[in-house]
Amino acid sequence: MTSKELVIKTLRFQHPERVPVNLWCLPAAKLKYGDALEEIIAESEIDIISAPFADPTDDSRHFQVGSYTDVWDSTK
Repeated sequence: MTSKELVIKTLRFQHPERVPVNLWCLPAAKLKYGDALEEIIAESEIDIISAPFADPTDDSRHFQVGSYTDVWDSTK
């Protein structure tokens, strides 16, 4: 079963063979664990990938010191 089929089956409550996997990490985790984390990600069977470029709320400034105005016109 492909990842796409697995996700669709899950969304339709059709009792997939296993739960689809989505793995994402905060930048701080990547900084702290570096290559060890990259190895885990490389060895994992990830079914759901994200497309940060498609998310208007995805902004690296969320993780930096300071303030800015986000896409919803909220100042953080």
